[in-house]
Amino acid sequence: MSSEKMFIGKLLKDKVVIEDLSAIRQFWEKSEYGKPSNMGLVLEPVEATFLLERGKIRILDENGREYDFASLVQYFSSIDKKFWIRYLIYSDLRKRGFIVKSGFSHDVEFIIKSRGKEIAEYIVYGITEGERIGFDVLSKLLDRAVRLRKNLIIAIVDKEGNISYYTLSKL
Repeated sequence: MSSEKMFIGKLLKDKVVIEDLSAIRQFWEKSEYGKPSNMGLVLEPVEATFLLERGKIRILDENGREYDFASLVQYFSSIDKKFWIRYLIYSDLRKRGFIVKSGFSHDVEFIIKSRGKEIAEYIVYGITEGERIGFDVLSKLLDRAVRLRKNLIIAIVDKEGNISYYTLSKL
């Protein structure tokens, strides 16, 4: 039996907050989940869903209704139509050992770094298989990555949920 404490997260519209301050040590200091604030530890939807799926937290709304994985995915998907794609990429990168944070835009974008590194090394931009993306968009993404001194990775999610990663660079 695990000696880890089960934390309760409160669903607040498009975020989950764990008010127990020991969650900051458990999740932020160890693996950089969430963002510490005066409310407690604030988790992005993909982070909260990942931790729920892994059995690390329970999530309740203001009325005390508990969410399971499927109902939480459905809830966040009603707010963000790209949530499932965003979640698949986030989950895959976390399982590969990366520290993953939301990017700068509202697209499916993440900033990632390797464990033990201080500075993020990559920008990951996600799309679904068959989704058209113009060279002008790719050029802008690559220019931004170069300005930020990051490597650009395109994550393509197929209809089975498998993800292929491609690195883009300037010639």
